[in-house]
Amino acid sequence: MTASFSTDRSPLSVSARPAPWTGVARDPAAAADLPGVQAQRRTLVICRHVARCVAREFDVAPDALMGSACRRQPLARARQVAMYLAHVLFGLSLEATARAFGRDRTTVAYACRKIEDWRERAANERCLIRLERACLPERACMAGIAEIAQ
Repeated sequence: MTASFSTDRSPLSVSARPAPWTGVARDPAAAADLPGVQAQRRTLVICRHVARCVAREFDVAPDALMGSACRRQPLARARQVAMYLAHVLFGLSLEATARAFGRDRTTVAYACRKIEDWRERAANERCLIRLERACLPERACMAGIAEIAQ
């Protein structure tokens, strides 16, 4: 992109050139070849699977857990559990988990702390064990995919 400057302090004149390559492919087939895009898709698949498992257990809509602005306690607790499982069980980074759930990294860290405290009650521990078992087939599948890719 070129710019020409004038001495009369008028706005910059910018010539029309295509934008530089930003690393994001416009063609979905070409995007699948980018490692970052593949990692984002993997993260999204994992988080959606976890959200479905948690939604079943908490009797809420899975879409309500992904990016919803609702902060009511039952939905917020279910979202915290889903973010906790995605981070702890699947080893996703706080940033990746936050992006998938439409939240901030610090929100995921807070959710993990809250669920660790919440887990101390026996009934809650049993709930989390059930959810971990429900998510394990996906975890095994994702591990197999990672081994094949290497």
